Amino acid sequence: MKITCIALDLDGTTLTPQGSLRGKTREAIEKALEAGIQVVAASGRSLDSLPADILAISGIQYGITSNGAAVYRLSDRKCLKQCKLTKESVREILKYTEGQETAFEAFIEGKPYAQKEYVEDPVRFGATQ
Repeated sequence: MKITCIALDLDGTTLTPQGSLRGKTREAIEKALEAGIQVVAASGRSLDSLPADILAISGIQYGITSNGAAVYRLSDRKCLKQCKLTKESVREILKYTEGQETAFEAFIEGKPYAQKEYVEDPVRFGATQ
């Protein structure tokens, strides 16, 4: 079976703990691209949070971002597909979490937004380091 696409998770896998690419990882990605394999960045991050090391590889044309909620063409940052919550869903989530110590992130047009407390100490809310 011929491999035609590789989707790379970024944090905790493809990237180092410091958020960069190892030389051998970059070489493997470039080798796959040279072989005609489509390489896609897949991340829980927003478009604006994708690391420069990934964006610097010109052959990576697409990014699956926001935990799969949006797909972008990286060259022009065009959103090709997105799955948005309905207003009713947002109301229900806010109602359900009211009064609880809960953090949230919202991704709007590829930009992340979060509560100040979450940004300052995400581990307190269950995020991994």
